[in-house]
Amino acid sequence: MTDELIDLLELLCGKWTHVILMVLHEKSHRFGELKSAIPRISTKMLTQYLRALERNGIVTRTVAASIPPRTDYELTTLGQDLVQHLMPVGKWAKSKMKQFEKARKIYDAANA
Repeated sequence: MTDELIDLLELLCGKWTHVILMVLHEKSHRFGELKSAIPRISTKMLTQYLRALERNGIVTRTVAASIPPRTDYELTTLGQDLVQHLMPVGKWAKSKMKQFEKARKIYDAANA
Protein backbone atom coordinates (compact mmCIF):
# COMPACT_ATOMS: atom_id res chain seq x y z
CA MET A 1 0.00 0.00 0.00
CA THR A 2 1.33 3.44 -0.88
CA ASP A 3 1.71 6.29 1.58
CA GLU A 4 -0.76 8.34 -0.48
CA LEU A 5 -3.44 5.64 -0.23
CA ILE A 6 -2.82 5.26 3.50
CA ASP A 7 -3.18 9.03 3.96
CA LEU A 8 -6.43 9.06 1.98
CA LEU A 9 -7.89 6.12 3.90
CA GLU A 10 -6.94 7.77 7.20
CA LEU A 11 -8.88 10.87 6.10
CA LEU A 12 -11.88 8.89 4.85
CA CYS A 13 -12.01 6.87 8.08
CA GLY A 14 -11.23 9.83 10.31
CA LYS A 15 -13.25 10.51 13.42
CA TRP A 16 -15.13 13.50 12.00
CA THR A 17 -15.15 12.86 8.24
CA HIS A 18 -18.43 10.94 8.13
CA VAL A 19 -20.22 13.46 10.35
CA ILE A 20 -19.00 16.47 8.34
CA LEU A 21 -20.00 14.85 5.07
CA MET A 22 -23.45 13.92 6.36
CA VAL A 23 -24.07 17.54 7.42
CA LEU A 24 -22.81 18.89 4.08
CA HIS A 25 -24.91 16.35 2.20
CA GLU A 26 -28.00 18.26 3.26
CA LYS A 27 -26.80 21.60 1.79
CA SER A 28 -23.84 23.96 1.79
CA HIS A 29 -22.94 25.46 5.16
CA ARG A 30 -20.92 28.29 6.56
CA PHE A 31 -18.18 27.38 9.03
CA GLY A 32 -20.23 28.52 12.03
CA GLU A 33 -23.21 26.49 10.87
CA LEU A 34 -21.04 23.39 10.59
CA LYS A 35 -19.63 24.04 14.05
CA SER A 36 -23.14 24.39 15.47
CA ALA A 37 -24.33 21.24 13.72
CA ILE A 38 -21.39 19.26 15.16
CA PRO A 39 -21.04 20.68 18.70
CA ARG A 40 -18.48 18.10 19.91
CA ILE A 41 -15.88 19.00 17.27
CA SER A 42 -13.32 21.66 18.14
CA THR A 43 -12.76 24.63 15.86
CA LYS A 44 -9.21 23.42 15.22
CA MET A 45 -10.32 19.91 14.21
CA LEU A 46 -13.13 21.20 11.99
CA THR A 47 -10.65 23.47 10.22
CA GLN A 48 -8.16 20.63 9.75
CA TYR A 49 -10.77 18.24 8.40
CA LEU A 50 -12.27 20.82 6.03
CA ARG A 51 -8.81 21.67 4.65
CA ALA A 52 -7.98 17.99 4.13
CA LEU A 53 -11.35 17.32 2.50
CA GLU A 54 -10.88 20.36 0.25
CA ARG A 55 -7.32 19.30 -0.65
CA ASN A 56 -8.61 15.89 -1.72
CA GLY A 57 -11.42 17.30 -3.87
CA ILE A 58 -14.25 16.18 -1.59
CA VAL A 59 -15.34 19.61 -0.35
CA THR A 60 -15.19 22.97 -2.04
CA ARG A 61 -14.74 26.26 -0.20
CA THR A 62 -16.27 29.40 -1.67
CA VAL A 63 -15.50 32.86 -0.31
CA ALA A 64 -18.03 35.55 -1.21
CA ALA A 65 -16.76 39.11 -1.45
CA SER A 66 -19.18 40.55 1.06
CA ILE A 67 -18.87 42.41 4.33
CA PRO A 68 -18.26 40.48 6.44
CA PRO A 69 -16.75 37.88 4.10
CA ARG A 70 -18.90 34.78 3.73
CA THR A 71 -17.28 31.37 3.35
CA ASP A 72 -19.39 28.41 2.32
CA TYR A 73 -18.46 24.74 2.23
CA GLU A 74 -20.20 22.21 0.02
CA LEU A 75 -19.62 18.77 -1.38
CA THR A 76 -18.05 18.40 -4.80
CA THR A 77 -19.30 15.77 -7.23
CA LEU A 78 -16.64 13.45 -5.81
CA GLY A 79 -17.85 14.24 -2.30
CA GLN A 80 -21.47 13.53 -3.25
CA ASP A 81 -20.37 10.20 -4.71
CA LEU A 82 -18.50 9.36 -1.50
CA VAL A 83 -21.54 10.19 0.64
CA GLN A 84 -23.62 7.72 -1.38
CA HIS A 85 -21.22 5.01 -0.21
CA LEU A 86 -21.13 6.22 3.41
CA MET A 87 -24.89 6.66 3.88
CA PRO A 88 -25.59 2.92 4.17
CA VAL A 89 -23.02 2.70 6.99
CA GLY A 90 -24.73 5.55 8.85
CA LYS A 91 -28.17 4.01 8.35
CA TRP A 92 -26.87 0.62 9.49
CA ALA A 93 -25.32 2.14 12.63
CA LYS A 94 -28.52 4.01 13.43
CA SER A 95 -30.60 0.85 13.01
CA LYS A 96 -28.30 -1.06 15.40
CA MET A 97 -28.07 1.59 18.15
CA LYS A 98 -30.05 -0.47 20.67
CA GLN A 99 -27.74 -3.44 20.14
CA PHE A 100 -24.68 -1.21 20.57
CA GLU A 101 -26.14 0.29 23.75
CA LYS A 102 -26.88 -3.18 25.14
CA ALA A 103 -23.37 -4.37 24.35
CA ARG A 104 -21.87 -1.29 26.04
CA LYS A 105 -23.95 -1.84 29.20
CA ILE A 106 -22.88 -5.49 29.38
CA TYR A 107 -19.25 -4.57 28.80
CA ASP A 108 -19.30 -1.69 31.30
CA ALA A 109 -20.93 -3.87 33.97
CA ALA A 110 -18.36 -6.60 33.47
CA ASN A 111 -15.47 -4.14 33.58
CA ALA A 112 -16.61 -1.86 36.39
